[in-house]
Amino acid sequence: MLRVQMLREERSGTLLVSRRLSCPASYLARSGRSRAPQSVHPSPPAGNFSPSVAEPKQQFYNQYDSPTVNSRSPSYPTNLEEDRDPSGIVQVRRKGRWIGGTEGGGRREARKLGESEKEEEAESRRSSLALLTSSHQGPRRILDPDARQIRAVGEGNLDADKAAIAAANSQNAPPEDLSGNALVEAEPIISIFGEDVAKSILSRNWQHRDEGLNQIIKLLPEVQIVQAARVIANILKRVVTDKNPTVFLSATALNKRFLEEAAAKKIELRGLMDNVLQGFVTKLAEPNKRVKDESINSLIAIAQQSSGGCAYVAQFLLKFPKQQAQNFKLITPRLDALEKMFKTFGVSQANGFSLDATMPLTLAGLNSSNAQTREAAMGVYGSLYQAYGSKVQEFDKQIESAKTQSLLLQKIGASAHLPPQPPVPSPANPAKAKPAAAKKPAPAGSPSVRGGKADKGHLNSQAQTPSRAAAGGRGGGGGGGGGGGGGGGGGGGGGGG
Repeated sequence: MLRVQMLREERSGTLLVSRRLSCPASYLARSGRSRAPQSVHPSPPAGNFSPSVAEPKQQFYNQYDSPTVNSRSPSYPTNLEEDRDPSGIVQVRRKGRWIGGTEGGGRREARKLGESEKEEEAESRRSSLALLTSSHQGPRRILDPDARQIRAVGEGNLDADKAAIAAANSQNAPPEDLSGNALVEAEPIISIFGEDVAKSILSRNWQHRDEGLNQIIKLLPEVQIVQAARVIANILKRVVTDKNPTVFLSATALNKRFLEEAAAKKIELRGLMDNVLQGFVTKLAEPNKRVKDESINSLIAIAQQSSGGCAYVAQFLLKFPKQQAQNFKLITPRLDALEKMFKTFGVSQANGFSLDATMPLTLAGLNSSNAQTREAAMGVYGSLYQAYGSKVQEFDKQIESAKTQSLLLQKIGASAHLPPQPPVPSPANPAKAKPAAAKKPAPAGSPSVRGGKADKGHLNSQAQTPSRAAAGGRGGGGGGGGGGGGGGGGGGGGGGG
């Protein structure tokens, strides 16, 4: 059986592989192939085979199906050489490296390519795969505050992408039709601003709600503000509690514009804006800094109106549920807003900032476990102390932490809490010292009189005058038992005679 040896070189990772394949001649005949051995390295075909001209997919597979090592490369003759020595060993030289093997072995021999060849290999694969990859990248993801993350509309077939279809319908479709309770709520809005605005305000899509608020701001100068005041207040009541930040910021813009129109017409805000104020106070606890700042500014804007007033706003700001006293996320923003209103309007009972009204919120902050909350409460406490003085100290017994009390001393000054001290006498007029009490004489029955154990004073006197003590002893013996100082004196007199 005639066997034909063929050499096929393949690329595998970073290795250049030389593989010998042997097969019977009958297989070649059945497959329609020539019996003559295939040339190991045929001459490069004519034409430009650059990736930009060749079909991408075909060019990708050709670099692996070719019996040569990238024979379509323009620099093939310089990169690849072939030599056959008389012993039958076929040697292939690629850039100075020889890869060889015997014809009858069927053996695989591999050598690692150089670093430059690795880079060329990787670059070739990346370019080929890039050509095969479709340019369509699919729909992108966007952040929708109502539907959270949904897929936006993109080019291509989106039949199976339900999220993208829902996003496309919600963004491009008009506002929903009004029915049921929504229709009842929309009737006052329709009577003032029209049906389209009412549909937008009551829509489930935040883009429509935001557009509806902008339409109301544009139409506000054209409507009768006195008749529309109640309707606008109800709209504000609804939108100030909106979870979408964009809609809420549009609501603050509408509130500012409405206050300007109401001030011109002298519309009474007390009672009209109760629910709106409660919504703004609730928004103080939002983590979004811009939402929080705009809420404080809206409260101050209402407090600056003559028909509103600071006391009207303060009653909503200082009122909080007792069960939420330990919720620092609720207490801290209210303390910050209270401090800002102190700086804007001042601390006084006329502005609604009496001690009885402000101290419950302040004490809740001072007794909080959160350091930031305690710091904000200390600032409010200091402002109240400057306004009311020592009256604030009456609430100190309700502060649970002794450390917090010591920090308050540093905040407002330690001298404010120290008890009054008695006046110190001056050196020019020193206080007179009390005279020492005279020592009472010893009674007749005491031990010193009976001749018994003497007191300390007597012993000390004996120790200081031993000669007198000795003389007294002698005189006492001669005098027949006279004790004490008197006996000693009598004895001395007798000795002298």
